[in-house]
Parts: sequence; C-alpha cells; structure tokens
Amino acid sequence: MPAPTMRMETLLGNAPDFALWIYDFLCSLRPQIEKHNVSLEVLGDFQTLSARLEAEVAKSNSVVPYVALVGAWCRKAAH
Repeated sequence: MPAPTMRMETLLGNAPDFALWIYDFLCSLRPQIEKHNVSLEVLGDFQTLSARLEAEVAKSNSVVPYVALVGAWCRKAAH
C-alpha cells in the first residue's frame, strides 16, 4: 500500500464542561493506572478534578481543544 493521506481535526470550544473529556479518559484508565502504580498525585485531588477543569476553562475566557481525530486513507493502484 502507498503512504496514506492523513488529516487531523481538533474541535475547539469554551463551554465549561468541554474539557471534561480528559477527566472521563482518566476515569476509564484508572484501573490500569492503579494496577501499574502510576501516580496521579500531580493532578491533585482526583475527586475534585472535574470541577477544577470546568472552573479553569470558564476562568480562561478562551477555547480549549477536544480530543483530536485522525483519519488516514490511501488507494491501491489498479493493475
């Protein structure tokens, strides 16, 4: 196959709950994080993380990125 053409799109927004995807993502990974003894201490109290993220987005008066989506495609030459 030839090298793919790729495109990345990142949704931006400023609603306070827009940054909560990172909290949801960390929640889904938490069992593995704990299993491998990875410290989340740098994030502060995990129980207040979602509220702190919402407050920070609201306070920033700017947009924040959502998770980037990448698409890749290529075409096989017809022979």
